[in-house]
Amino acid sequence: MRILVIDDDPDMVTIISMLLSINGHTPIGAYGGEEGLKIAQEMLPDLILLDIMLPDIDGFEVLRELRMDRSTQGIPVVFVTAMCSPENEERARNMGAQGYITKPYQRDKFMETVRRAAHAGVGEPSVHALTSAPLTSRAHAA
Repeated sequence: MRILVIDDDPDMVTIISMLLSINGHTPIGAYGGEEGLKIAQEMLPDLILLDIMLPDIDGFEVLRELRMDRSTQGIPVVFVTAMCSPENEERARNMGAQGYITKPYQRDKFMETVRRAAHAGVGEPSVHALTSAPLTSRAHAA
C-alpha cells in the first residue's frame, strides 16, 4: 500500500516511513501541506497520514482541499499529531478523517489504526482515535 506521510518534521517523516516500510508499505514523504496536496493529486496514494501543524497550510485545510478534489476525495486520511485535543479530534471526525493519532504513539496500535483506516471507506463511522495517555483505541460514530 502506498502511504503519503505529510509532516514538517523530517525526523517524524523518516520514523513513520521506516515503520511503514517494515510493515510492507511504500511510504511517500511530504514536508508541508502544499507539497502534500500536489503529491496526493499526482500519485493518488492509498492512505494519507497528516500532521495538523504545518508551516504553510494546516492539516485541516489540507483535508478540506483533498475532499473538494474529485481525484483525492476518496483517499482515507489519518491525522498524526501532537495536538491532543478533543475539539481537534471531533473536528477531524466531522471533516471525514478515518483516524486521529496523537504523538507519541505505540507502534502496534499505530499500525492497527493505519490498517483500519486503509480499509474503511471515506465517511464511514469507523474513525479511531489513538491517544498517548492512555494508549487506547476508541471507535466513534461519524
